[in-house]
Amino acid sequence: MRNTRLVQSDVSVGSLKPRMRMEYGDQVVECAYEFELEQKVQKGFFGRKTIVSTYPDSYTYVIGLIEIDDQQIVLSPSGVTAEPGSEATPWLTWSNGKVLLSMDGPEVFKGEPIDPDQDKQYI
Repeated sequence: MRNTRLVQSDVSVGSLKPRMRMEYGDQVVECAYEFELEQKVQKGFFGRKTIVSTYPDSYTYVIGLIEIDDQQIVLSPSGVTAEPGSEATPWLTWSNGKVLLSMDGPEVFKGEPIDPDQDKQYI
């Protein structure tokens, strides 16, 4: 398994502080991620322990959704992030007239083919 954070840089969602505003008709949805800093202990020079503040290590997120069907367009915030350190991608499923969002889609790496042996496949 390849770690894309090493190739594409190590930037967590929390450090980006993403914001988005969506409007359609009379619908207005404002979405924002705000994470609390986590305290971690690191070893410094001469074995000294230092406390540093970092954001959670989540790298994949869906900030909002737009559902379009033959009768309406619905805007909604999402707030879904991948588990810390995960390479999983967002996965949308249509069930009982609703969109279901999960963060368990196949791993996708820039410039590499998608693994055909994964349970879920993009078409």
